[in-house]
Amino acid sequence: MEFSGASFGLISKVIQFIWIDIEKEIRELQNYIDKLDEDEIEELIIVSAKANANVIDFTHKTKYIDFFKQLESVLSKIDNKFFLPKKYKEDNVKKIIIAIPNRLLWLTSIYCLTHNSLKSIWNKYSHLVSLYPLLKYSPIEMGAMDENRFNDIYADDKVEANKIYYMDHIIRLAYKFEKELGINIIKIKEWQRS
Repeated sequence: MEFSGASFGLISKVIQFIWIDIEKEIRELQNYIDKLDEDEIEELIIVSAKANANVIDFTHKTKYIDFFKQLESVLSKIDNKFFLPKKYKEDNVKKIIIAIPNRLLWLTSIYCLTHNSLKSIWNKYSHLVSLYPLLKYSPIEMGAMDENRFNDIYADDKVEANKIYYMDHIIRLAYKFEKELGINIIKIKEWQRS
């Protein structure tokens, strides 16, 4: 009886130690996320969609490469803890994925199409990843906008206008993620043009 209690205490301490290490990695990941620009991320997604789901050259985009490497590091640390139960690993990976903004999940999936190091772990946990549409406004909200508000939001120089224009390309990109990475695409039928 005493032995099992002592063993449980030791296991708890080991798990706490491991989690402290992973928490440090997660804080670092959040620092990288904070440095990224939301509009730039959307523009990169649109560029990839316009190129028929061809990949983006991240060679000179070090802040994105740093984020991808840190994401891989965090997910790998959780995944490589062989003594942790599968459910524990999945729960913690899911917490991390949920904390990543939707647009950045899209960009990460684009990156994974050609970078096998992150792709292998992304594929392993792809059933936990759900991508939502990139549109900021539903068709109903757009219909309710007055003309000035609509023109302000969807001016030609705005990212949102490009998302509308290239929506078919973005949908094809989403299907590619579904097929090649096994990622769940939420409500894709709703954002197709009628």
